[in-house]
Amino acid sequence: MKFPLCSLCSATLFVAAISPATAEEAKPPAKTMRTEADFNAISSALKAYKLNAGNYPTEEQGLKALVDKPTTSPIPARWTKIASAVPKDPWGREYRYAVRVKDGKKETVLLSDGPDAEDKKDDLESVVDSEAVEKK
Repeated sequence: MKFPLCSLCSATLFVAAISPATAEEAKPPAKTMRTEADFNAISSALKAYKLNAGNYPTEEQGLKALVDKPTTSPIPARWTKIASAVPKDPWGREYRYAVRVKDGKKETVLLSDGPDAEDKKDDLESVVDSEAVEKK
């Protein structure tokens, strides 16, 4: 089957024109990549906290428990300062920490409001730990 040369050129230009956009869309933005790296580092810090204290901080204690010994229950008998400050996301806001029940599991979660603090569609989250909820 023969194709006219101009058809082949048009097809090549079309593929070349859409390829960079497709490659760009596939790459996560730098701030999203940094957030994922931060989530990994904070998750490690929270796991170290749990090893020392016996449990993760409560939602009320939050990530501040990595910086200052909690003064609300449960106050850990063995506490070690793990961070020098509560970490901030790439957009300058403190990461949020939540403990929730989802699909019958208790999840410890890290959250970032993403580029804006309004649109929930661009929020980022990472599950630190998930365990089955005991039924009573």
